[in-house]
Amino acid sequence: MAPNLKTKTPVAAQPPVAASSSTSGGSLPASGSGTVAGTSTGTALLSYTPPLEHLSANIPCLAEDGSNWAIFRMRFHQAMMATRRWGYFDGSFTWPMAIDPDLPMATETSEIEKWDYDDEVAWCALLQRLPDDTALRLNSFLTAASRWKDVEAEYTIKMVFTQSDLKASFLEMRCPKDGDVRAFLTSLHSKRGALAAVGVEISAHDYQKTVFVTADTFSPVTRIHVTKFPYLSAGALR
Repeated sequence: MAPNLKTKTPVAAQPPVAASSSTSGGSLPASGSGTVAGTSTGTALLSYTPPLEHLSANIPCLAEDGSNWAIFRMRFHQAMMATRRWGYFDGSFTWPMAIDPDLPMATETSEIEKWDYDDEVAWCALLQRLPDDTALRLNSFLTAASRWKDVEAEYTIKMVFTQSDLKASFLEMRCPKDGDVRAFLTSLHSKRGALAAVGVEISAHDYQKTVFVTADTFSPVTRIHVTKFPYLSAGALR
């Protein structure tokens, strides 16, 4: 997919946020900061942005085939919301431009530099969880928002194809003749839960159909016990 570079558009400058500091080495740049604002009563209020590195371990690496895109997107979105960085991905935190680009004021220059730095911090958070090929391709993009838009488009498509394969594989599961029926049903139940975690929904109809398509191989006694298995509704076997 060809890079779709985002053009920075002139908008009113964002309200200044406390300056961030960077860490050395390969760790994620620290974005935690605090500023104290005085009130009319003299009470100090602390405005704090949590450091991104505290949340990075909670975000799974994005699978190259897109199989875990749904859970990745949810956790990454929540992490960026918690660190007040999601605006750099959805484009709501737009790039500030000086009223006179040829003669910017000191405050405008500071706000632009702050935005550029925070956008790079956001990109660094995403970069840590991307497959290498995707990371290299996105490196030429200008902003975190343009990179996220490309990732979302690519992996949503990948997820659709992967989910289709996963669902087909589930529906083809069979209990071997004279096999352990209870172990098969327990495994089927666990598999259904695992698929739900990556966005693949198995309907109750498909779930029961997968069980009972091999019911003819069960003994009469086994058929009776299967209908009483806790993961299946009674009377489903006919």
